[in-house]
Amino acid sequence: MRYAGDYNADEIIILGTSGKKSRNLDISDLVIELNVYESIYRHSLTGSIVVLDSIDLMQEIPLTGNERISFRMQSARGTIDASADTGHPMYIYKMTDKQRVKEGIDRYTLHFCSREMLRSIRTRVSHADEGPINEIVSRIFTDRQGLDSRKRLYFEPTRNSDKYTFPNLRPLDAIAMLSNKALSEHGKGAGYYFYETTQGYYFRSYENMVGIHSRMARPAAEKYDHKVRTSTVGNRSNGEGGPRDGGNPGGNPNAKNIFDDFRSVDSYNFINTYDSAAHQATGTYASHMIMHDFYTKTYQEVDFNYHDNYNEELHTDSFRQNKPYNERFPISTAPIDYDQLSVSDYPKSRISLLPTSRFLHNEDTGIFGVQPQSEGLLEAKRVSQQNSIANGIKLEMIVPGQCQLVAGDVIDFDLRTLSKQKLLPGSDTKDVNHAGRYLITTLRHTFKPVIRQYQCHMKCVKDSLFNELPNDDDVSFPPEKSFHRSSSGSSNTKAELIDLSFSDDQDNRESYRGRY
Repeated sequence: MRYAGDYNADEIIILGTSGKKSRNLDISDLVIELNVYESIYRHSLTGSIVVLDSIDLMQEIPLTGNERISFRMQSARGTIDASADTGHPMYIYKMTDKQRVKEGIDRYTLHFCSREMLRSIRTRVSHADEGPINEIVSRIFTDRQGLDSRKRLYFEPTRNSDKYTFPNLRPLDAIAMLSNKALSEHGKGAGYYFYETTQGYYFRSYENMVGIHSRMARPAAEKYDHKVRTSTVGNRSNGEGGPRDGGNPGGNPNAKNIFDDFRSVDSYNFINTYDSAAHQATGTYASHMIMHDFYTKTYQEVDFNYHDNYNEELHTDSFRQNKPYNERFPISTAPIDYDQLSVSDYPKSRISLLPTSRFLHNEDTGIFGVQPQSEGLLEAKRVSQQNSIANGIKLEMIVPGQCQLVAGDVIDFDLRTLSKQKLLPGSDTKDVNHAGRYLITTLRHTFKPVIRQYQCHMKCVKDSLFNELPNDDDVSFPPEKSFHRSSSGSSNTKAELIDLSFSDDQDNRESYRGRY
Protein backbone atom coordinates (compact mmCIF):
# COMPACT_ATOMS: atom_id res chain seq x y z
CA MET A 1 0.00 0.00 0.00
CA ARG A 2 1.40 3.38 -0.99
CA TYR A 3 -0.72 5.66 1.21
CA ALA A 4 -3.46 5.61 3.81
CA GLY A 5 -6.69 5.05 1.92
CA ASP A 6 -5.09 2.93 -0.81
CA TYR A 7 -6.52 -0.52 -1.52
CA ASN A 8 -6.31 -3.49 -3.84
CA ALA A 9 -9.44 -4.76 -5.58
CA ASP A 10 -10.21 -7.94 -7.43
CA GLU A 11 -12.65 -7.88 -10.31
CA ILE A 12 -16.18 -6.67 -9.62
CA ILE A 13 -18.33 -9.29 -11.33
CA ILE A 14 -22.06 -9.62 -11.81
CA LEU A 15 -23.08 -13.26 -11.53
CA GLY A 16 -26.10 -13.70 -13.80
CA THR A 17 -28.84 -16.30 -13.30
CA SER A 18 -31.30 -15.60 -16.12
CA GLY A 19 -31.49 -17.77 -19.20
CA LYS A 20 -30.59 -21.38 -19.81
CA LYS A 21 -26.96 -20.70 -19.09
CA SER A 22 -25.73 -18.31 -16.43
CA ARG A 23 -23.35 -15.60 -17.56
CA ASN A 24 -20.84 -13.58 -15.57
CA LEU A 25 -19.76 -10.08 -16.52
CA ASP A 26 -16.85 -8.00 -15.20
CA ILE A 27 -18.02 -4.41 -14.58
CA SER A 28 -14.89 -3.13 -12.81
CA ASP A 29 -14.32 -0.43 -15.46
CA LEU A 30 -17.91 0.83 -15.13
CA VAL A 31 -17.97 1.31 -11.34
CA ILE A 32 -17.36 4.82 -10.03
CA GLU A 33 -18.32 4.12 -6.40
CA LEU A 34 -18.96 1.06 -4.24
CA ASN A 35 -20.44 1.31 -0.74
CA VAL A 36 -20.88 -1.35 1.93
CA TYR A 37 -23.10 -0.50 4.93
CA GLU A 38 -23.09 -2.16 8.34
CA SER A 39 -24.66 -1.21 11.67
CA ILE A 40 -25.32 -2.70 15.10
CA TYR A 41 -28.98 -1.80 14.48
CA ARG A 42 -29.28 -3.77 11.23
CA HIS A 43 -29.45 -7.53 10.82
CA SER A 44 -27.85 -7.67 7.36
CA LEU A 45 -25.20 -6.03 5.25
CA THR A 46 -26.38 -3.76 2.46
CA GLY A 47 -24.56 -1.81 -0.18
CA SER A 48 -24.70 0.07 -3.44
CA ILE A 49 -22.72 0.37 -6.64
CA VAL A 50 -22.85 3.51 -8.79
CA VAL A 51 -22.39 2.50 -12.43
CA LEU A 52 -21.47 4.68 -15.41
CA ASP A 53 -22.70 2.44 -18.20
CA SER A 54 -21.31 2.95 -21.69
CA ILE A 55 -21.76 -0.64 -22.94
CA ASP A 56 -25.53 -1.01 -22.43
CA LEU A 57 -25.04 -3.47 -19.60
CA MET A 58 -28.63 -4.66 -19.52
CA GLN A 59 -28.27 -5.93 -23.07
CA GLU A 60 -25.16 -7.86 -22.10
CA ILE A 61 -26.69 -9.48 -19.04
CA PRO A 62 -30.36 -9.16 -17.98
CA LEU A 63 -30.76 -7.43 -14.61
CA THR A 64 -34.02 -8.65 -13.08
CA GLY A 65 -33.26 -8.73 -9.35
CA ASN A 66 -31.92 -12.28 -9.09
CA GLU A 67 -28.28 -11.52 -9.85
CA ARG A 68 -25.36 -11.59 -7.45
CA ILE A 69 -22.31 -9.35 -7.21
CA SER A 70 -18.82 -10.65 -6.46
CA PHE A 71 -15.92 -8.47 -5.25
CA ARG A 72 -12.96 -8.55 -2.89
CA MET A 73 -11.35 -5.44 -1.39
CA GLN A 74 -8.10 -5.49 0.54
CA SER A 75 -6.51 -2.66 2.48
CA ALA A 76 -3.31 -2.55 4.50
CA ARG A 77 -5.41 -3.71 7.44
CA GLY A 78 -8.02 -6.31 6.63
CA THR A 79 -10.10 -7.65 3.76
CA ILE A 80 -13.74 -7.44 2.71
CA ASP A 81 -14.39 -10.69 0.88
CA ALA A 82 -17.62 -10.99 -1.09
CA SER A 83 -16.09 -13.08 -3.85
CA ALA A 84 -17.59 -16.26 -5.24
CA ASP A 85 -14.39 -18.22 -4.64
CA THR A 86 -13.49 -17.47 -1.02
CA GLY A 87 -16.29 -15.31 0.36
CA HIS A 88 -20.02 -14.74 0.20
CA PRO A 89 -21.33 -12.84 -2.86
CA MET A 90 -24.00 -10.21 -2.34
CA TYR A 91 -27.46 -10.25 -3.95
CA ILE A 92 -28.59 -7.42 -6.24
CA TYR A 93 -32.22 -6.62 -5.46
CA LYS A 94 -32.89 -3.12 -6.80
CA MET A 95 -31.88 -0.54 -9.42
CA THR A 96 -32.53 3.19 -8.88
CA ASP A 97 -31.60 6.65 -10.19
CA LYS A 98 -31.18 5.61 -13.83
CA GLN A 99 -30.54 8.64 -16.03
CA ARG A 100 -28.85 9.56 -19.31
CA VAL A 101 -25.86 11.74 -18.44
CA LYS A 102 -24.79 12.17 -22.05
CA GLU A 103 -25.26 10.48 -25.37
CA GLY A 104 -24.36 6.81 -25.08
CA ILE A 105 -23.79 6.86 -21.29
CA ASP A 106 -26.28 6.00 -18.54
CA ARG A 107 -25.75 6.35 -14.83
CA TYR A 108 -27.62 4.28 -12.24
CA THR A 109 -27.26 2.66 -8.84
CA LEU A 110 -27.44 -1.05 -8.11
CA HIS A 111 -28.41 -1.97 -4.54
CA PHE A 112 -27.31 -5.24 -2.99
CA CYS A 113 -27.67 -7.07 0.32
CA SER A 114 -26.44 -10.21 2.01
CA ARG A 115 -28.16 -13.52 1.33
CA GLU A 116 -29.62 -13.69 4.85
CA MET A 117 -31.79 -10.61 4.29
CA LEU A 118 -33.61 -12.25 1.38
CA ARG A 119 -33.74 -15.67 3.06
CA SER A 120 -35.47 -14.05 6.04
CA ILE A 121 -38.08 -12.54 3.72
CA ARG A 122 -38.80 -15.86 2.04
CA THR A 123 -38.89 -18.21 5.06
CA ARG A 124 -40.55 -18.42 8.48
CA VAL A 125 -39.87 -19.85 11.93
CA SER A 126 -42.89 -21.74 13.20
CA HIS A 127 -42.00 -24.05 16.08
CA ALA A 128 -41.23 -24.14 19.80
CA ASP A 129 -37.71 -24.26 21.21
CA GLU A 130 -36.06 -24.16 24.60
CA GLY A 131 -32.64 -23.82 26.18
CA PRO A 132 -30.06 -21.05 26.63
CA ILE A 133 -30.99 -18.15 24.39
CA ASN A 134 -27.65 -18.16 22.53
CA GLU A 135 -28.26 -21.81 21.59
CA ILE A 136 -31.76 -21.08 20.30
CA VAL A 137 -30.32 -18.24 18.20
CA SER A 138 -27.64 -20.56 16.82
CA ARG A 139 -30.27 -23.11 15.75
CA ILE A 140 -32.37 -20.48 13.98
CA PHE A 141 -29.22 -19.08 12.36
CA THR A 142 -28.19 -22.43 10.84
CA ASP A 143 -31.63 -23.97 10.16
CA ARG A 144 -31.53 -25.31 6.59
CA GLN A 145 -35.28 -24.78 6.22
CA GLY A 146 -35.02 -21.20 7.47
CA LEU A 147 -32.21 -18.67 7.52
CA ASP A 148 -29.63 -21.29 6.53
CA SER A 149 -26.66 -18.96 7.02
CA ARG A 150 -23.23 -20.25 6.03
CA LYS A 151 -21.31 -17.44 7.73
CA ARG A 152 -19.49 -17.06 11.03
CA LEU A 153 -21.58 -16.26 14.09
CA TYR A 154 -19.69 -14.69 17.00
CA PHE A 155 -21.90 -15.05 20.07
CA GLU A 156 -21.72 -14.19 23.75
CA PRO A 157 -23.13 -16.91 26.03
CA THR A 158 -26.31 -16.00 27.88
CA ARG A 159 -27.05 -16.81 31.51
CA ASN A 160 -30.79 -17.26 31.04
CA SER A 161 -32.71 -20.13 29.48
CA ASP A 162 -36.36 -20.30 28.55
CA LYS A 163 -38.97 -21.81 26.25
CA TYR A 164 -40.28 -19.89 23.26
CA THR A 165 -42.94 -20.44 20.63
CA PHE A 166 -42.38 -18.68 17.31
CA PRO A 167 -45.67 -18.04 15.48
CA ASN A 168 -44.59 -17.81 11.83
CA LEU A 169 -41.94 -15.17 12.42
CA ARG A 170 -39.29 -14.30 9.90
CA PRO A 171 -35.96 -15.74 11.12
CA LEU A 172 -34.29 -12.35 11.64
CA ASP A 173 -37.39 -11.08 13.48
CA ALA A 174 -37.34 -14.15 15.72
CA ILE A 175 -33.70 -13.50 16.62
CA ALA A 176 -34.49 -9.83 17.23
CA MET A 177 -37.20 -10.89 19.69
CA LEU A 178 -34.72 -13.12 21.51
CA SER A 179 -32.18 -10.29 21.59
CA ASN A 180 -34.47 -8.24 23.81
CA LYS A 181 -34.69 -11.11 26.32
CA ALA A 182 -31.02 -12.14 26.42
CA LEU A 183 -28.98 -11.61 29.61
CA SER A 184 -25.20 -11.62 29.50
CA GLU A 185 -23.29 -14.36 31.30
CA HIS A 186 -20.79 -11.81 32.59
CA GLY A 187 -22.62 -8.45 32.58
CA LYS A 188 -25.50 -7.12 34.67
CA GLY A 189 -27.35 -5.35 31.89
CA ALA A 190 -30.20 -6.69 29.76
CA GLY A 191 -30.62 -7.04 26.01
CA TYR A 192 -28.36 -8.09 23.14
CA TYR A 193 -27.60 -6.82 19.65
CA PHE A 194 -27.73 -9.05 16.60
CA TYR A 195 -26.05 -7.59 13.53
CA GLU A 196 -23.89 -8.40 10.53
CA THR A 197 -20.51 -6.92 9.67
CA THR A 198 -18.11 -7.54 6.81
CA GLN A 199 -16.37 -10.12 9.02
CA GLY A 200 -19.45 -12.09 10.10
CA TYR A 201 -22.50 -12.02 12.37
CA TYR A 202 -22.51 -10.99 16.05
CA PHE A 203 -24.91 -11.80 18.88
CA ARG A 204 -23.66 -9.91 21.91
CA SER A 205 -24.45 -7.38 24.60
CA TYR A 206 -23.39 -3.75 24.67
CA GLU A 207 -21.16 -4.52 27.64
CA ASN A 208 -19.36 -7.16 25.57
CA MET A 209 -18.64 -4.56 22.89
CA VAL A 210 -16.94 -2.17 25.30
CA GLY A 211 -15.42 -4.64 27.77
CA ILE A 212 -14.08 -8.16 28.22
CA HIS A 213 -15.93 -10.27 30.82
CA SER A 214 -16.76 -7.04 32.68
CA ARG A 215 -13.20 -7.01 34.04
CA MET A 216 -11.21 -4.96 31.55
CA ALA A 217 -11.73 -2.56 28.68
CA ARG A 218 -11.92 -4.03 25.21
CA PRO A 219 -8.86 -2.75 23.29
CA ALA A 220 -9.58 0.03 20.83
CA ALA A 221 -9.47 -1.06 17.19
CA GLU A 222 -7.81 2.25 16.33
CA LYS A 223 -6.78 5.49 17.97
CA TYR A 224 -7.60 8.64 16.03
CA ASP A 225 -6.50 12.20 16.55
CA HIS A 226 -7.46 15.43 14.86
CA LYS A 227 -4.68 17.91 14.41
CA VAL A 228 -3.98 20.84 12.15
CA ARG A 229 -1.50 19.27 9.73
CA THR A 230 1.16 21.04 7.73
CA SER A 231 1.49 18.10 5.32
CA THR A 232 -1.14 15.96 3.68
CA VAL A 233 -1.70 12.25 3.90
CA GLY A 234 0.85 10.36 1.85
CA ASN A 235 3.56 13.03 2.12
CA ARG A 236 2.75 14.41 -1.31
CA SER A 237 5.19 17.25 -0.78
CA ASN A 238 7.95 14.75 -1.55
CA GLY A 239 6.18 13.45 -4.63
CA GLU A 240 5.26 10.28 -2.81
CA GLY A 241 1.90 8.69 -2.36
CA GLY A 242 -0.72 7.79 -4.87
CA PRO A 243 -3.58 9.17 -6.91
CA ARG A 244 -5.46 10.22 -3.77
CA ASP A 245 -2.61 12.54 -2.88
CA GLY A 246 -1.80 13.78 -6.35
CA GLY A 247 1.71 12.42 -5.93
CA ASN A 248 3.72 9.86 -7.80
CA PRO A 249 1.85 6.51 -7.88
CA GLY A 250 5.17 4.77 -7.89
CA GLY A 251 6.35 6.49 -4.73
CA ASN A 252 7.45 4.49 -1.73
CA PRO A 253 6.75 6.53 1.43
CA ASN A 254 8.02 5.41 4.77
CA ALA A 255 5.78 2.65 6.16
CA LYS A 256 5.65 4.32 9.58
CA ASN A 257 4.22 7.49 8.04
CA ILE A 258 1.52 5.47 6.30
CA PHE A 259 0.37 3.82 9.51
CA ASP A 260 0.50 7.14 11.32
CA ASP A 261 -1.75 8.56 8.61
CA PHE A 262 -4.26 5.77 9.25
CA ARG A 263 -4.91 7.50 12.57
CA SER A 264 -5.69 10.83 10.96
CA VAL A 265 -9.22 12.20 10.67
CA ASP A 266 -10.32 13.71 7.38
CA SER A 267 -13.31 15.38 9.06
CA TYR A 268 -15.50 15.03 12.12
CA ASN A 269 -18.79 16.38 13.35
CA PHE A 270 -20.60 16.01 16.66
CA ILE A 271 -24.16 15.34 15.59
CA ASN A 272 -25.38 15.43 19.16
CA THR A 273 -23.53 16.29 22.36
CA TYR A 274 -26.45 15.90 24.74
CA ASP A 275 -30.23 15.87 24.71
CA SER A 276 -31.44 15.70 28.29
CA ALA A 277 -35.06 16.19 27.26
CA ALA A 278 -34.99 13.07 25.09
CA HIS A 279 -33.23 11.10 27.82
CA GLN A 280 -35.82 12.08 30.40
CA ALA A 281 -38.77 11.37 28.11
CA THR A 282 -37.52 7.93 27.01
CA GLY A 283 -36.56 6.65 30.46
CA THR A 284 -32.79 6.80 30.30
CA TYR A 285 -32.45 8.59 33.63
CA ALA A 286 -35.50 7.32 35.49
CA SER A 287 -38.57 5.18 34.88
CA HIS A 288 -41.44 3.49 36.64
CA MET A 289 -42.15 -0.11 35.68
CA ILE A 290 -45.46 -1.83 36.44
CA MET A 291 -45.26 -5.61 36.04
CA HIS A 292 -48.67 -7.26 35.73
CA ASP A 293 -48.63 -11.00 36.46
CA PHE A 294 -51.46 -12.79 34.67
CA TYR A 295 -50.92 -15.97 36.71
CA THR A 296 -51.16 -14.53 40.22
CA LYS A 297 -53.40 -11.58 39.26
CA THR A 298 -50.97 -9.24 40.99
CA TYR A 299 -48.71 -6.41 39.94
CA GLN A 300 -45.31 -5.18 41.01
CA GLU A 301 -43.97 -1.63 40.77
CA VAL A 302 -40.27 -0.82 40.38
CA ASP A 303 -38.53 2.55 40.16
CA PHE A 304 -35.30 2.86 38.19
CA ASN A 305 -32.62 5.42 39.11
CA TYR A 306 -29.87 5.98 36.55
CA HIS A 307 -27.19 7.22 38.94
CA ASP A 308 -27.83 4.44 41.47
CA ASN A 309 -27.45 1.71 38.84
CA TYR A 310 -24.73 3.33 36.71
CA ASN A 311 -21.77 1.48 38.23
CA GLU A 312 -23.41 -1.93 37.84
CA GLU A 313 -22.97 -1.83 34.05
CA LEU A 314 -20.06 -1.18 31.72
CA HIS A 315 -19.76 2.01 29.72
CA THR A 316 -17.38 3.27 27.05
CA ASP A 317 -15.08 4.91 29.61
CA SER A 318 -15.58 2.54 32.55
CA PHE A 319 -11.87 1.71 32.79
CA ARG A 320 -8.67 3.64 33.15
CA GLN A 321 -5.47 1.66 32.56
CA ASN A 322 -7.66 -1.47 32.63
CA LYS A 323 -8.86 -0.75 36.15
CA PRO A 324 -12.52 -0.02 36.93
CA TYR A 325 -13.06 3.73 37.01
CA ASN A 326 -16.75 4.47 37.42
CA GLU A 327 -19.01 7.42 38.07
CA ARG A 328 -18.16 9.15 34.80
CA PHE A 329 -21.80 10.14 34.47
CA PRO A 330 -22.66 12.08 31.32
CA ILE A 331 -25.27 13.96 33.39
CA SER A 332 -24.74 15.67 36.73
CA THR A 333 -26.29 14.45 39.99
CA ALA A 334 -27.02 18.06 40.99
CA PRO A 335 -30.63 19.07 41.73
CA ILE A 336 -32.44 20.51 38.73
CA ASP A 337 -35.52 22.07 40.32
CA TYR A 338 -36.93 23.62 43.50
CA ASP A 339 -37.76 20.18 44.92
CA GLN A 340 -33.96 19.51 45.08
CA LEU A 341 -34.22 16.34 42.97
CA SER A 342 -31.81 15.26 40.24
CA VAL A 343 -32.86 13.99 36.79
CA SER A 344 -32.75 10.41 38.05
CA ASP A 345 -35.20 11.10 40.90
CA TYR A 346 -38.28 11.45 38.67
CA PRO A 347 -39.45 7.87 37.95
CA LYS A 348 -42.71 9.13 36.46
CA SER A 349 -40.72 10.49 33.51
CA ARG A 350 -41.55 7.22 31.77
CA ILE A 351 -44.19 4.76 32.94
CA SER A 352 -44.37 1.30 31.36
CA LEU A 353 -46.87 -1.49 31.89
CA LEU A 354 -45.26 -4.84 31.16
CA PRO A 355 -47.34 -8.03 31.17
CA THR A 356 -45.73 -11.21 32.44
CA SER A 357 -46.84 -14.66 33.51
CA ARG A 358 -45.26 -17.20 35.83
CA PHE A 359 -45.51 -20.93 35.17
CA LEU A 360 -46.23 -20.31 31.49
CA HIS A 361 -44.09 -23.38 30.77
CA ASN A 362 -44.53 -24.95 34.22
CA GLU A 363 -41.54 -23.02 35.56
CA ASP A 364 -41.50 -20.17 38.06
CA THR A 365 -39.91 -17.69 35.66
CA GLY A 366 -41.02 -14.58 33.80
CA ILE A 367 -40.31 -12.91 30.47
CA PHE A 368 -36.51 -13.07 30.90
CA GLY A 369 -36.44 -16.68 32.02
CA VAL A 370 -35.30 -15.67 35.53
CA GLN A 371 -37.07 -14.93 38.82
CA PRO A 372 -40.07 -12.64 38.20
CA GLN A 373 -39.05 -10.33 41.05
CA SER A 374 -36.14 -8.98 39.00
CA GLU A 375 -38.00 -8.47 35.71
CA GLY A 376 -39.02 -4.85 36.28
CA LEU A 377 -35.49 -3.68 37.01
CA LEU A 378 -34.04 -5.71 34.12
CA GLU A 379 -36.49 -4.19 31.64
CA ALA A 380 -35.76 -0.69 32.98
CA LYS A 381 -32.02 -1.30 32.57
CA ARG A 382 -32.52 -2.53 29.02
CA VAL A 383 -34.53 0.56 28.06
CA SER A 384 -32.08 2.91 29.76
CA GLN A 385 -29.03 1.37 28.12
CA GLN A 386 -30.51 1.37 24.63
CA ASN A 387 -31.64 4.98 24.96
CA SER A 388 -28.32 6.13 26.41
CA ILE A 389 -26.69 4.85 23.21
CA ALA A 390 -29.36 6.14 20.84
CA ASN A 391 -29.40 9.64 22.39
CA GLY A 392 -25.83 9.82 23.70
CA ILE A 393 -22.84 11.78 22.44
CA LYS A 394 -22.84 11.11 18.68
CA LEU A 395 -19.73 11.57 16.60
CA GLU A 396 -19.55 11.36 12.82
CA MET A 397 -16.09 10.84 11.32
CA ILE A 398 -14.51 10.29 7.91
CA VAL A 399 -11.16 8.50 8.11
CA PRO A 400 -8.79 6.62 5.76
CA GLY A 401 -10.32 3.25 5.02
CA GLN A 402 -9.48 0.07 6.91
CA CYS A 403 -11.26 -3.17 6.04
CA GLN A 404 -10.64 -4.52 9.54
CA LEU A 405 -12.95 -1.92 11.11
CA VAL A 406 -16.48 -3.17 11.80
CA ALA A 407 -19.59 -1.95 13.55
CA GLY A 408 -19.34 -2.78 17.24
CA ASP A 409 -15.64 -1.89 17.44
CA VAL A 410 -14.32 0.59 19.99
CA ILE A 411 -12.13 3.48 18.86
CA ASP A 412 -10.22 6.10 20.83
CA PHE A 413 -10.63 9.73 19.75
CA ASP A 414 -7.87 12.00 21.05
CA LEU A 415 -9.46 15.44 20.80
CA ARG A 416 -7.74 18.38 22.46
CA THR A 417 -9.52 21.21 24.24
CA LEU A 418 -9.68 24.63 22.60
CA SER A 419 -8.19 26.23 25.73
CA LYS A 420 -5.12 24.00 25.90
CA GLN A 421 -2.82 27.04 25.56
CA LYS A 422 -4.25 28.42 28.81
CA LEU A 423 -3.59 25.27 30.83
CA LEU A 424 -0.64 24.85 33.13
CA PRO A 425 2.33 22.79 31.86
CA GLY A 426 1.74 19.11 32.49
CA SER A 427 -2.06 19.46 32.55
CA ASP A 428 -4.21 17.04 30.59
CA THR A 429 -5.22 18.84 27.40
CA LYS A 430 -7.91 16.38 26.32
CA ASP A 431 -11.43 17.65 25.79
CA VAL A 432 -13.17 16.17 28.84
CA ASN A 433 -16.57 16.23 27.17
CA HIS A 434 -15.67 14.77 23.77
CA ALA A 435 -12.37 12.87 23.99
CA GLY A 436 -12.16 9.22 24.95
CA ARG A 437 -13.57 5.92 23.79
CA TYR A 438 -16.40 5.61 21.28
CA LEU A 439 -18.40 2.68 19.97
CA ILE A 440 -18.86 2.43 16.19
CA THR A 441 -22.60 1.98 15.64
CA THR A 442 -22.78 2.53 11.88
CA LEU A 443 -20.03 2.17 9.29
CA ARG A 444 -19.96 2.83 5.55
CA HIS A 445 -17.02 1.55 3.51
CA THR A 446 -16.69 3.74 0.40
CA PHE A 447 -14.44 2.73 -2.49
CA LYS A 448 -13.87 5.09 -5.43
CA PRO A 449 -11.93 3.23 -8.15
CA VAL A 450 -11.52 6.27 -10.41
CA ILE A 451 -9.36 8.12 -7.89
CA ARG A 452 -8.37 4.96 -6.00
CA GLN A 453 -9.67 6.19 -2.68
CA TYR A 454 -11.06 4.20 0.24
CA GLN A 455 -12.71 5.95 3.17
CA CYS A 456 -14.67 4.85 6.21
CA HIS A 457 -17.66 6.98 7.20
CA MET A 458 -18.39 6.21 10.84
CA LYS A 459 -21.10 7.11 13.29
CA CYS A 460 -19.94 6.58 16.85
CA VAL A 461 -21.46 7.03 20.30
CA LYS A 462 -20.35 7.17 23.91
CA ASP A 463 -22.39 7.00 27.10
CA SER A 464 -19.81 8.31 29.58
CA LEU A 465 -17.19 11.03 29.89
CA PHE A 466 -13.42 10.83 29.74
CA ASN A 467 -13.22 12.52 33.14
CA GLU A 468 -15.82 12.54 35.89
CA LEU A 469 -17.97 15.60 36.54
CA PRO A 470 -17.46 17.64 39.74
CA ASN A 471 -18.99 16.21 42.92
CA ASP A 472 -22.45 17.70 43.31
CA ASP A 473 -23.56 15.92 46.49
CA ASP A 474 -23.65 19.16 48.51
CA VAL A 475 -25.11 21.33 45.77
CA SER A 476 -28.64 22.67 46.00
CA PHE A 477 -30.82 24.20 43.34
CA PRO A 478 -30.01 27.97 43.20
CA PRO A 479 -32.67 29.80 45.27
CA GLU A 480 -34.21 32.87 43.72
CA LYS A 481 -33.99 36.21 45.45
CA SER A 482 -36.86 36.50 47.88
CA PHE A 483 -38.27 39.83 46.68
CA HIS A 484 -36.87 40.00 43.16
CA ARG A 485 -39.44 41.14 40.62
CA SER A 486 -39.03 40.98 36.88
CA SER A 487 -39.64 43.87 34.51
CA SER A 488 -43.21 42.65 34.03
CA GLY A 489 -43.87 43.16 37.74
CA SER A 490 -44.30 39.48 38.53
CA SER A 491 -42.45 37.60 41.24
CA ASN A 492 -40.53 34.42 40.39
CA THR A 493 -40.48 33.07 43.95
CA LYS A 494 -43.91 31.48 43.60
CA ALA A 495 -46.71 31.18 41.08
CA GLU A 496 -49.18 34.05 40.75
CA LEU A 497 -52.80 33.40 39.80
CA ILE A 498 -54.43 36.42 38.20
CA ASP A 499 -58.16 36.54 37.51
CA LEU A 500 -58.54 38.20 34.11
CA SER A 501 -62.23 38.86 34.70
CA PHE A 502 -61.45 40.92 37.81
CA SER A 503 -58.78 42.82 35.91
CA ASP A 504 -61.15 43.47 33.01
CA ASP A 505 -63.83 44.75 35.40
CA GLN A 506 -61.38 47.26 36.87
CA ASP A 507 -60.33 48.43 33.40
CA ASN A 508 -63.97 48.79 32.42
CA ARG A 509 -64.77 50.94 35.48
CA GLU A 510 -61.76 53.19 34.84
CA SER A 511 -62.83 53.62 31.23
CA TYR A 512 -66.39 54.50 32.29
CA ARG A 513 -65.17 57.23 34.71
CA GLY A 514 -62.97 58.69 32.00
CA ARG A 515 -65.90 59.22 29.64
CA TYR A 516 -68.20 60.81 32.24
